[in-house]
Amino acid sequence: MHTGAPPETTAAHRPDTLVARFINRASGDPARVAYVTYPMGGLHALASLTWGEWITRSRAASGAFLAQHAEAGHRVAIFADNRELWPVAAMGIAMTGMVMVSIPPNGSADAVRAQLADCDARFVVVDTLARFKMLRALVGRLSRPITIICDDLEPLRSSVAEGVYEWETWCRYGAQALHDYPVLRDRLTERLDALRPESAATITYVPECSVGIVRTLETRLADATLLATALSVTDTDRVVCAQSFSQPFESLLGIDVQIVSGSAVALVEHVSDAFRAARHFDATILAASSNETAQLRDGIATANRSGEYLRDTICEYVGRHCRLIVTAEETCLASFQRDLQRGGVALATVYGSEWQTCICMNGPTRFEDAAIGVAFENVGVRISEHAELQVRRSSHTAAGSYQRSDDADAAFSSDGAWHCTGQRVERAMSGSFRVVGHMRDMLEFATGRLIAPHAIEASLAALPLVAHAVCEADGLNSLVAVLSLDRHRVEAWTMARGVVAPWEALVEHPLVYEELARGVAQVNATLDASDRITAFTPTDLEFSVHTGELDDAGAVVRPVMASRFRHVFAELHQRGRV
Repeated sequence: MHTGAPPETTAAHRPDTLVARFINRASGDPARVAYVTYPMGGLHALASLTWGEWITRSRAASGAFLAQHAEAGHRVAIFADNRELWPVAAMGIAMTGMVMVSIPPNGSADAVRAQLADCDARFVVVDTLARFKMLRALVGRLSRPITIICDDLEPLRSSVAEGVYEWETWCRYGAQALHDYPVLRDRLTERLDALRPESAATITYVPECSVGIVRTLETRLADATLLATALSVTDTDRVVCAQSFSQPFESLLGIDVQIVSGSAVALVEHVSDAFRAARHFDATILAASSNETAQLRDGIATANRSGEYLRDTICEYVGRHCRLIVTAEETCLASFQRDLQRGGVALATVYGSEWQTCICMNGPTRFEDAAIGVAFENVGVRISEHAELQVRRSSHTAAGSYQRSDDADAAFSSDGAWHCTGQRVERAMSGSFRVVGHMRDMLEFATGRLIAPHAIEASLAALPLVAHAVCEADGLNSLVAVLSLDRHRVEAWTMARGVVAPWEALVEHPLVYEELARGVAQVNATLDASDRITAFTPTDLEFSVHTGELDDAGAVVRPVMASRFRHVFAELHQRGRV
């Protein structure tokens, strides 16, 4: 492959950005391995990519974009699982001053179309033929033609299709263009010189959402430095990433932290191969999803029951040299952390939001049960009046939502200085935070006063005849409740009192209502006067996951309840008394 001219050998004269760090590291140690690729279902690594090859191929990709008249700020989407094309395309896009758009690879066709339309992408880099076919079907529904570059496409097919390129052909084309046309080389240098920390770098979408969050080069470098320091990542570490780089945390650890620290990364195309890759790659750090942590917990539990040597069991999953498992799963039990520690592996959970990837960390040195941990160094946090965790705006905070200022305003305090995470927390004496609820579940009275219903609902659900309870606020100061009864207990309780009737009649029986009223009065006695239940009603509907009233964790799904019992709540507010 022609490289056009020798890769940039220094970035000393440029501002300190992730791109400048990438050029310096790749130029300083080009023969060092940067990535090893593990294809889906493969028994061994497919290929390796050195730092020198990484910058050469990224530069070739940049040349192709420039030859296709891509301007600084144009959006290039990556719609792929973890392959070599991910880091190559990511840095090729960054070097030209364009904006990388991360499209979740598991998104539906409608979600992908909405995300591409929202960011107005000019190019899409895709891995498989299945995703290529999806994109081809979507292109006609978008307002602007899109150039598609596909890794699995046959070169012959792409040579005769307008707006379609095979990935390797695209890179060869870009390398040749840089070699043949000095004006393109000069343009690439100009783009590199124009990069500033405040330059927009990425737009990230979460699955099934068309709101893109914009991060700058400054944010990417600040987060990478923060996480590399917190996890003590060095150039001797070997990191396994199996979650898609479309997710901010995985991209941060697998690309940005790597550039800052010089670590080597295993690109695992499918999460089911994570443990196999960790063993073969001799990983020191495993970036685990909730699926991997669940498998590991099950394996440890089996080992504990059978009295097996725990170190051997853990090594069967993560290899002999793994020192750390890090996950963006919000909370893990301390018992799991202790078992890992007994096997010589530390655990760290990183808590963040779509607006700030790194907010709190639990572990690796100090770990508390079911907590999100303490704030990262230099990340300012506070607890609002209603127990919401809020984060001071800083270089770690995303710049905004793409072309949607209203979404950005909603995510911040009125003065714009604090990011509102939407999660309610409590703080332990140690300083560690624990999530106790969501702001979206708070109830608001007509006066604007907020109330957290969870503790009240839990007290109601603890009454002998009640299975679940849901509260609703309205009026000047009216809190009402719908009680889903425990059918087995109600039938046994009424039968013991000589009452036998169909279920619907039992729910409405005066004896049952009187017993419930006594229980509600007992709950009210523990509450402030302004927080007491003013009216309630039992329902013969038994809440369940299958019918939508409960989520997988058994918690009440409040929007479903608000819709399903809208008229019941209105009648209770009119009644206004127990």
